[in-house]
Amino acid sequence: MSRSRASAAKLAENFDAPSYPLSELGTVLYKSDFAVVAVSGGIALRPRHLPVRSAEHPFVIVDLSVPRAVDVDGRSDVELRSLEEIPGPQGPEVTAGFTGAEEMVAEEVARIERWLETRQSGPAIARLRERAEAVVADEVSRALSGLDLSDQARARIEYRMNALGMRVANKLLHGPTTTLREADDATRGAIMRSFGLE
Repeated sequence: MSRSRASAAKLAENFDAPSYPLSELGTVLYKSDFAVVAVSGGIALRPRHLPVRSAEHPFVIVDLSVPRAVDVDGRSDVELRSLEEIPGPQGPEVTAGFTGAEEMVAEEVARIERWLETRQSGPAIARLRERAEAVVADEVSRALSGLDLSDQARARIEYRMNALGMRVANKLLHGPTTTLREADDATRGAIMRSFGLE
């Protein structure tokens, strides 16, 4: 059973079991030996929903919901096992596991923060590289403008000079680009101003 008939049917299909609408909750529980409850949103099963059994043969409910979703109101013919009441594992291995998990989460959060900062600096880095490419192309064009070359020779020389110019530009831009990746707004602005890219 589920709040959605479609999700109940999908789950039931995995176990080759029938599914039912919530309107039949009382009838289904009455025919059942036990129930497993896993829902969100507070109390979903109240005493009126639960079948009457005996203290010797109680109706068993395992509530996996956090917070709990079953209220038995002290009935002795219902045995409730709630996830909230089960003590968690203890010991040095568990403590070490928690510490390791916290470290993993901290590392992942730091990685995501760096990624977000890089995204913020992405447009600035792109503008810096575009500016470098434009300067290299302009200087190569200026250098070739006074030479009497065939089209083929000009294209070959232009290609090599552009490649050389970009290699030099990339080496010069490596430091500012690395700084931009980790920069705050003030540092980012200062770098962009120094390259005339406010």
